[in-house]
Amino acid sequence: MKRSADPAAQHQVSGSGHRPARPGWDCRDCYQPWPCPPAQVHLAESYEADRPGLAVYVATLYVAAVHELPSIPAGLLYGQFVAWTRALARRPAAPEGRRLTREIHLAVHLPRARL
Repeated sequence: MKRSADPAAQHQVSGSGHRPARPGWDCRDCYQPWPCPPAQVHLAESYEADRPGLAVYVATLYVAAVHELPSIPAGLLYGQFVAWTRALARRPAAPEGRRLTREIHLAVHLPRARL
């Protein structure tokens, strides 16, 4: 993936536009606080084999958001950017190298389609 000056743009949901509109940090597609649930699913899948990398990535975005949104308490931004990653399963990936979609949807509190 081509590097971008905006780290959040590196992991957008392909074709759907679920990336942050900075400096307000709302999703450009669904207008929810970013990372919105579709962006969380994409990030969880992208970093399936590298949970520490996901933690570093979202922590970097969290620091940027704290600076860009000084009127929002840092604790709320932590919940938005970092806390959701702690719910992701820590056990090894499925044999094919990816988590079951159901597991990721449960971790990010998304309703899932019948599998």
